[in-house]
Amino acid sequence: MSVRPEILVLKHDSSQWAAEAAALVLDLRKQAVSEHGRFLVALSGGKTPEQLYRRLVSAPTGGMNGWNQTHFFFSDERCVPPDDPESNFQLADQTLFRPLNISESRIYRMQGEHPDPEAAA
Repeated sequence: MSVRPEILVLKHDSSQWAAEAAALVLDLRKQAVSEHGRFLVALSGGKTPEQLYRRLVSAPTGGMNGWNQTHFFFSDERCVPPDDPESNFQLADQTLFRPLNISESRIYRMQGEHPDPEAAA
């Protein structure tokens, strides 16, 4: 049985988009943990997710609670070391993982610094 995707088109400024996206992530997290005991999320690359990450950290129902059952994956990564300013991991680490004290055991990053990108992926 397939689930029909829900597509939302928001005509708000980026701050409101981030608030809507954070609320959706928090609702999905709550539902997934309730139904499956864990929440798996694939993070997007680029600079766009930064506002979402900051909203998740500051959300009253997100904050420090409830992330123990969440596992973070990357849907893309640049072929750079994790401390490179272009690293998608670095952005998530600075704005999401560290502020929420996410355990490294729940973060699955591509090793962009690996000499063979295909093997790293």
